[in-house]
Amino acid sequence: MKILIIHSRKWDYCTTVKDYAYSFKQFSRFEINYFFIDSYSNISNLGINLQKAVNNNDIVCINYTGWHKFAIPQMQNYIRYIKQPKIFILQDEYQFTKRKKKLMNNCDLMFVNMLEKDAKVLFHNDKIYKTVFTGYISDKITKIPIKDKAETIFYRGRTLHYIFGQLGQDKINIGKQMKKICEKMDISHNIAWGEKDRIYQDAWLKTLGNSKVTLATECGCKIFDYGEVIKQKINIKIAQNNKYTYEQANKDFKLDTMAKYKACEISPKMFEAVALGTVLVMYPGKYKDIFKPNIHYIELEKDFSNIEEVIKKIQDDNFLQTMADRAHKDIVEPGKYSYQKFVELFDKTIQEHIGKYLDI
Repeated sequence: MKILIIHSRKWDYCTTVKDYAYSFKQFSRFEINYFFIDSYSNISNLGINLQKAVNNNDIVCINYTGWHKFAIPQMQNYIRYIKQPKIFILQDEYQFTKRKKKLMNNCDLMFVNMLEKDAKVLFHNDKIYKTVFTGYISDKITKIPIKDKAETIFYRGRTLHYIFGQLGQDKINIGKQMKKICEKMDISHNIAWGEKDRIYQDAWLKTLGNSKVTLATECGCKIFDYGEVIKQKINIKIAQNNKYTYEQANKDFKLDTMAKYKACEISPKMFEAVALGTVLVMYPGKYKDIFKPNIHYIELEKDFSNIEEVIKKIQDDNFLQTMADRAHKDIVEPGKYSYQKFVELFDKTIQEHIGKYLDI
């Protein structure tokens, strides 16, 4: 059986996205072919060449990197006439929810990062969903001993709009707070959250792997399909007062009450850290019950009330090595969260839900 993966190569600068996209070719038992949706300058050429590719495959799979082109009305009209079964791999379901829902009208199977029962409520109740993670553990990463790491604390965050709720604020707050403490206590650190400070490709794994600990928080967003109206109203408040805080926005627009569904909770960088032998320092959270507090990561209270205890652990190489080894043994070595296991699940799900129509 031949599966066509529709992917945008413009995202290949990000190691996690690249590993995810090409893991199908590496591990699937089916024949995987790729169609690069960003290779054509206009919709007409895109449609013609996509049709040729589709005709040579049994199943069409729209990866999350390539969905944006199908938000264009002409492409939605086109995909309606593709006779082959269609798969949609989603990420960030909380953004552009209505557009994604519309695209799902013409798809048979969706891989999502949220709970399947919640996806049925948010999107279409009569569709098939399978929950997966946003990234997995690459087989190309090797563990580095704590004693060989040059940096003590590493973190890269991103400043997110208030509309992303408390989880979005956590990502920036943990970095800002820890940076202040590191400067005050003269602790070696590499902490930043500006777009210009982001790190990609091999440099990301090299920097993360060369650090004894890294910070992390629950990922994703619980506010779905927020619409542009509230976002614009918040922007007006910020323009009027550059000291307008998230707490004020939450009070004015009741953002906390807009939270609907569980976030995906874990991010690929958590897996990458454990695979590299870098210890995680994280706020309390569920983390899919994979990462357990003070077993697989150092738990840091959101109000930093236990920071003295946390810093003491961070400065103890023996403690860090023991935790790094335990996390690696429990999370990495069984292979349960590898890309190979992910693609095996992908193949199995296709076999169960689509294979019967294709006699495979």
